[in-house]
Amino acid sequence: MKSKLSIHLFAHILVFLFSINSYSQEAEEKDSVKKKLKIETPFPSERILMPSIDSDEKDKIILIPPKEILEATKKIAEEKERLRLEAIQKAEEEEKERLRLEAIQK
Repeated sequence: MKSKLSIHLFAHILVFLFSINSYSQEAEEKDSVKKKLKIETPFPSERILMPSIDSDEKDKIILIPPKEILEATKKIAEEKERLRLEAIQKAEEEEKERLRLEAIQK
């Protein structure tokens, strides 16, 4: 009777130890995945390195410029577009004026 009880107790202890070990391994795996995917928020003047996650090119790193640079390039692009549209409008007005003067001269 004692041998059956000791074997039963030993089996329970083994199962308990294996379950603790597997639980700790799962927790470590979850922590490592979280660490890999954690992206820290940088200061606005810093660049951040962002690895490509769903890409075939594992060695490629994407550089994301600071927020000020993105805003500055956006403003520059808007200003260029505004100047281009003004130039087109001015050219159209000059063409209309030229056609009007030609019509008056005839």
